[in-house]
Amino acid sequence: MNEIVSSQECTTFRVERPDLNSLFYLLFQEDYCVIGPTMRNQSIVYEELRHMEDLPWGWTEETAAGSPRLQRRSDEALFGYAVGPHSWQAFAELPTRHFWHTTRSSIQMTDSAEALCPQKLAFIGLRPCEIEAMKNRDQAYRKMNSPSANSPVAWQHILVIAVNCGEASNHCHCGSKKLLPKVQDGYDLAITEIVETERHYFVVEIGTEYGRDLLLRIPHQPATFLEREAAYAQTQAVTQQVSQQPSIPLSLT
Repeated sequence: MNEIVSSQECTTFRVERPDLNSLFYLLFQEDYCVIGPTMRNQSIVYEELRHMEDLPWGWTEETAAGSPRLQRRSDEALFGYAVGPHSWQAFAELPTRHFWHTTRSSIQMTDSAEALCPQKLAFIGLRPCEIEAMKNRDQAYRKMNSPSANSPVAWQHILVIAVNCGEASNHCHCGSKKLLPKVQDGYDLAITEIVETERHYFVVEIGTEYGRDLLLRIPHQPATFLEREAAYAQTQAVTQQVSQQPSIPLSLT
C-alpha cells in the first residue's frame, strides 16, 4: 500500500462528474489496467474498463427475487448499485511469479519474482466490505507464508479507488460485522457519489500520498461544508439500513 497521507493536510475535495473522465485518462497514461464495474449478461460485474462510459451509469441491480437483474434508475449515478455476487478476486489472483524453471538438463524450483503479469492494476468501485475482504486475504497469505503470495508482489502495484456505499441491498450485512458503508482505510482515493436535482459530483477523500498526486493532476476543488455534509448524510442513511440486516459470515470474495 502507498504511503498514508498526513491527517493534518486537507484530504477532502470535490470532483465534478465530467472531470472523473480525466482520472481514467490519467490512469491509462500511467499504464494501469483499470478494473471496475460494468454491465454484462444482465448483471453488474467487474471487468477491465476502457473509459468512463463503461461504468453502469443510470443502472442498478435488483436482487430481491433471488437472482440479480438490471433495473433502470431514475438518475445517472455511476455507482448506484449495491455489492453483487461478482468478485474482484479473479483479477487479484493473476499469476505474478515463476515457480518452476525448466531447462533441458534439470527442473528446479526458483523464488524468482519475475512478473508474469507485470501490468499495474487499478481497482475502481471497491466497496468497504470488499476492501475488508481484500485485507483479510492479504493477511491470510502472509500468515501462511505462501509462496503463491500474489500479495507481496501484486499488491504493491494495485491502486484502490474505493466508493462509499450510497444504498444497501437485502444481501448487505456490513452492520452485523461492525463494518461501515464508508471506507476507513486501505484505499488511495475514496469517492462518495452525490446526485442532486441539478448537480452530480463526487466528494473525494485522499488516503495516500500517491492518491493525492493523482488527484492534483485532474480538475478538483476543496469540498465545501455543505458538500461534506451531503456525503456524511448519505453514508449515515446507509448505515441505518445495514444495521437492521441479519448476521451472516463475511466472505473473502
